[in-house]
Order: sequence, then C-alpha cells, then structure tokens
Amino acid sequence: MVKNFLGMEDGKGPVFIEVLTDTTSAPAVSSRTYAERSFGNLGSGLPADNEPATGEFTMPGLFHDANYRSSIAVMADEDEDVTAYFQLYRGLTGGVSGLVKRVIEAGTLSQWQLNDLFPGSMRTGEPMTVKVILSQPGVTFATLVDNRSTDSVVYLGKRVSSSWIVPVVAHVPGQNDTLWSSDVTLWNANAGVSEISLEYLPEDTNNSSHGRYASSFVLGGYDTYVLQDILKARFGITEGKGALLVKASKPVSVTSRVWTAGPRGGTSGNGVCTVHATELVNDEVLLPGVRMRDGFRTSVGVVTGDAWATLMFGLRDADGILLGQKVLEIPPRTLSQLSLNKLFGNNVQKPEPVGSLVVSSGTEFLAYLTVIDGSSQDPVFIMPQ
Repeated sequence: MVKNFLGMEDGKGPVFIEVLTDTTSAPAVSSRTYAERSFGNLGSGLPADNEPATGEFTMPGLFHDANYRSSIAVMADEDEDVTAYFQLYRGLTGGVSGLVKRVIEAGTLSQWQLNDLFPGSMRTGEPMTVKVILSQPGVTFATLVDNRSTDSVVYLGKRVSSSWIVPVVAHVPGQNDTLWSSDVTLWNANAGVSEISLEYLPEDTNNSSHGRYASSFVLGGYDTYVLQDILKARFGITEGKGALLVKASKPVSVTSRVWTAGPRGGTSGNGVCTVHATELVNDEVLLPGVRMRDGFRTSVGVVTGDAWATLMFGLRDADGILLGQKVLEIPPRTLSQLSLNKLFGNNVQKPEPVGSLVVSSGTEFLAYLTVIDGSSQDPVFIMPQ
C-alpha cells in the first residue's frame, strides 16, 4: 500500500480512512505487514478497526533477548496529542519499573523497543507485560519479532477481565509437515494472588455439560506466566484443536500465539486475538480479507455459546457480489473451523483478488478468519467487524 497506493518508497505510520458518502455502516478493513523473503513472505496481521480510547491497556507475552525482540506502539487520534504512561512487569518478579512518560502527536504513530523504554530491565527468557495508560484517545499494541525467522505477531492492548476466551488453541499437524502449537500468557493485574482455571472445548464436540479441565493454579501478584504448548503440557493432548476458556478469581490479561517451526529456523505463527467472555454476539458480522488465489488459503472458525447455533455463511467477491452461501448447525460450547474450499466446495468461484465472509446467527457465537500465505505457511488472524 505504501508504495503502490501512496507512491512512497518507504515510510511507516497510521492510515486514517474517511467515508465520504452517506452510509449506514463503516467499511470493514483488514491489514497485513510482511517482509518478502527468499522462501516466502513472513509478517503479521495488524488490527484495523479499533476505536481510539482512554484508560489502561495491557500486553503480556513479550520477550527481549537473543531470540526475540519486542516493541510498543501508540497511535494518537487525529484530534489531539496523547500522553501515554508505560510500566513494565517481568516474569515472577512483578513490577520492575516506574512510570515512563511519552507524548504522541495527534494523528501520528510512535513506536519504541522495550529495551529503549526500560533500559537495563530485560532478562533472557523471562516473559514481560507492559501496561499502557492513555490519558487521551489512542490505540496501543505490542509487536513480538522472532530474531531468527523475522516473523512477527501483534498483541492489541486489552483491558483486564476475570473471564477470557482464546478462540483457538492447538497441538496439531498442518500442511507441508508443519506442527502447530499454542502458547498462552497470563498477567495478574492485582497485588494479591489470582486463582486460574482452564477449560478446553474440543473442536466439533457438544461440550454443553463441560469441556476438559486442567489443574487450576495460582498466579502471584503482578506475575507474568507463559503456558507453553498448552494443550500438550496442561491437557495431555498430542493432537487436537479447540477453544480455551480462562477464568480468574481476580482480573488478568491474556494473550495467545499459535506457531510452528520456521522454514529457515526460528518460528512462524500469529497472535490469536483473545476476547472477554462477554463479547459473543447473536447478529451479523463481517470478516474482510478472504484470499483463495495465488497460493493463499482461508479458513473460518466459529466458537459457539451455550446453545446449538444455526449459522449462515456468505462468501462475497471484492465488489460485494455473493459467490456462495452455506448453512451449518454447530453444537454448543465448541470450536468449528473449516477451510472455505471445504465449506463452499472446490467449484465455488474464488474472490478476485480478495473478498469477505459474512457470518450471521440468532444464537451467540464468535467468528474469525485465518489467512495463510502458501509461500511460507505464515498465517494472519482476522476478527469480525
């Protein structure tokens, strides 16, 4: 976009999209930043639909050492400068810094490496959480980059909660001899301990009575803890996929990353957008960014609430023309993930060059897309708008 649409050879910053015609709803937007490598493209999806807000936002699951590097970014709304305060929490040590202040000019993006914001506070292999306080409306996010593969994930700043949904966790083989695993990171937002319970909802299973539980554990005050390869380590699952419910006795923040070994060392994966358990909807949602040509493949995932859900899926071309429809019945409290080729059939006309998916139901659900670049098997996770 920067070169072909804006005519710039290089540059970085926010893009503000203004709708000039009368409309009842805003356009849906998805975005991916990537690097072209000899073996394929590696990058990450960037949230493109976030309303600037004030308050406290947190991003656990960050590392800064020989293997990974992390940065924090703040985008200011167009109308006024943003004063941001940053605080670092590390591993089981808790808070390791005072408040660091930065001012971001209106309509701009500022980004800092963690070791620049908090010099001398990095430790090899220790997970970190950054809390950001925005005094004026803005958007904050963190980027985690694998130094060996250069693949990156983005964690959007979230408010803390006592109940979370991780839409998909996995320990499962994929195409081209890949093995996908999920790491989930938690940060305790309180000085006192928080008791954590984990419930796994296996894919395409009626979990209305209950899912599978792992042993509960206690997270110390302001601690950051990584549940590595959570399905295998916590649930003993060597091949499976599903949704994860995280409940805490005191508010926590949760991030998740699904990853596989990179084609030239390191890892390749994406950040799975975690949501508060109250964010299920019983309406129509739009998932932009469907790609099914030029080596790309797209899958849709649905997490259901406490009842059977009848869902309508509509595949649309770049100009909005309906290419295919499908109705599915999905059991309660489960994840169902299907490739769009399987959902609509191999003979469906594929969007050219990109399309969207509309998902609707009168029963509560959550939907997402994964778009995989076939050149590298690098995925992008897209949430509805």
